[in-house]
Amino acid sequence: MDAQERLDAVNDTFAKRAADLEREGRHQRAPRLRERGVAAKRIPGFWMCALQGHPLLEQYISARDASILEHLTALAVSALSDTDEGFTITLSF
Repeated sequence: MDAQERLDAVNDTFAKRAADLEREGRHQRAPRLRERGVAAKRIPGFWMCALQGHPLLEQYISARDASILEHLTALAVSALSDTDEGFTITLSF
């Protein structure tokens, strides 16, 4: 086995362990995220304030958007797969 093959084997092992750790993290975070979501529903305008207060998003939220976001009751992010290939964001009004 040459140096590149040994490096590939190490990278493959690490990638599998990282994916397993990410899966376990999602599993452990899920109940806490649900609990936080329930608490957020009790705060009027929570998601609008959270989105407007986000340093990367605030510049994209117009006054019209804000009037709609006032009615946002939940925001959920879901991985598309066990790999790092993307996610979906679900908004509930």
